[in-house]
Amino acid sequence: MNKKFYIDWDGRLYPLKKWIKSNFEKIEGYEFVEDDTTHIIQNKLIKLGWNSTYDETKNQQILHKEKGIEIVKSEINNKGFLISNKNSTEIINENELNNFIYHYEKTAELESIKMNLDYYLSSIRNLKSLGVINNKRDFTSQIGEWFVSKIVNGTISNNGIQKDWDIMVNDYKIQVKSHSKASTTSARWSSVKNYNENSEIDYFAILVFDVSYKIQEFYFLSWHNALNFIRVQKHDRIINWSDLNEYKVDLENLKDSFLIKMFLK
Repeated sequence: MNKKFYIDWDGRLYPLKKWIKSNFEKIEGYEFVEDDTTHIIQNKLIKLGWNSTYDETKNQQILHKEKGIEIVKSEINNKGFLISNKNSTEIINENELNNFIYHYEKTAELESIKMNLDYYLSSIRNLKSLGVINNKRDFTSQIGEWFVSKIVNGTISNNGIQKDWDIMVNDYKIQVKSHSKASTTSARWSSVKNYNENSEIDYFAILVFDVSYKIQEFYFLSWHNALNFIRVQKHDRIINWSDLNEYKVDLENLKDSFLIKMFLK
C-alpha cells in the first residue's frame, strides 16, 4: 500500500497534491509547477518552514505548519547545523555531505588498502567459481561502512550489532545501507523496516556498488528527510533509490580525493 500525503489546513486534512493545485496561492513563497510529484511538493513546503510527520498506523505523511518556529543565526553552529534539537531539524545546507566531506591525498596506507581489496575481490571471484562461497553480504556492509566512515572522517561503532547507527561523527549518528548490485538485478531499494522517527539516527547513507565494488550510486541525507520517502512494500518498509535523486552525491566532482578515486570506474 502506497503512502498517502495530506496537508493539514486549519485543522483539517486534505489530499496534498489536489489541495496544492487549487490553493497554492495561500502559501506565501510557494512556486506551483503542474507536474510536481507529492515528494517535490513536500520538499518545497519543508523549505518554506512546514513540518512533515509520518503516521505509521495510517501510512499517512502529513504536512503541517507550526507557528512560532524560526531559524535564527545564533542557533546555527559553524558546520551549518541547527543545535537546538538535532533529532527534529535538518541541515541548512542542501548538499548535506559537504558538511562532513574529508579530502584524502594518495598515501602508502590507502594504496595498500586498494591493493589488498583487489586481491580480496579476486579471491572472492575464484572461491565463488569453485563453489566454496555463495555471497559476500557481510563484506558489502563492512566495506560500505568503512568507506562512509573515511569520507566523513568518523568512527565506526565498536558494537557490530548496534541497533540504529553505524558511524559517529561530531556527535551525529549515521546509518549506512550498502548493496552490491549485479547488472541483472532490477531491485532498487533499501529496507528500513527496523527504523522509524524515534530511531537513534541523524543521517542516512546508501551505497550501491557493482559486483567489482565500484560505486554506482551514493545517497546521503538527514534521517529527518529520509523518513519522508519510506514506502510500505508487502511486509517491509523501504526507501526507493529513484526517489532520492536530489540527494545523490556526485562523486565525479570529488575524484581528486584518492579515497573516492579508489571506488570509481
